[in-house]
Amino acid sequence: MFPLLTFTWLGYATALIALAFSAAIGITFLVLGCALFQNWWPMFVLFFYFLSPVPTVIARRLSGSLDSSSSALIELCIFLTVGIVISAIGLPVVLARTSVIQWGACGLTTPHDWLPV
Repeated sequence: MFPLLTFTWLGYATALIALAFSAAIGITFLVLGCALFQNWWPMFVLFFYFLSPVPTVIARRLSGSLDSSSSALIELCIFLTVGIVISAIGLPVVLARTSVIQWGACGLTTPHDWLPV
């Protein structure tokens, strides 16, 4: 009756729009967490997000592709990428725990970490 749903350009456009919408909401939470409490330290989370693809780019450049069999370089780069992303999630908690930022700013910054940006 209905044709099988496949990813056409409409499916890709919908996924891209959803990703852009969630990124906008995440950045809004991050800016609110900084602006409402007049403390811009949580913005350092963005450095982790800019750094997170670097190990993967290095692994892809040096090994040719990531689809080949597992190598020590690929495993190390995946480990470093996961470490960078976990550091981005933990930074607001560490800043709040050391009283650099307030817990309310931490609470508004945390949804930014869980939304796909």
